Amino acid sequence: MIKHYYKVDKELEKLPSKVRNKFFAVFNSFIANEQLKIKTLKKLKGSRFYEFRIRVDRNIYRSITVKVSPNIYVLLVFHKKSQKTPMQVLNLASKRYKDLFIK
Repeated sequence: MIKHYYKVDKELEKLPSKVRNKFFAVFNSFIANEQLKIKTLKKLKGSRFYEFRIRVDRNIYRSITVKVSPNIYVLLVFHKKSQKTPMQVLNLASKRYKDLFIK
């Protein structure tokens, strides 16, 4: 099942519907343990997070998620503008993870 941090709703609303649909298709494939292209999914080094990569037209979008079987939790989604995932994005994902799982 796909679950998400409560602020992700607003982040998803800002994205084109084509991007949202593509994200949900990829999330469902991941949950079903289907093989994903290496360009689509990346385990972030030194963390428990996964980065899902979506390309639509010339734009690149990312989501930071964590898998807590049998669910995946979407911590944030964003329009990526640089090659490397900014540290502030990873810090925000960590904060949201703690909000969800560490009381």
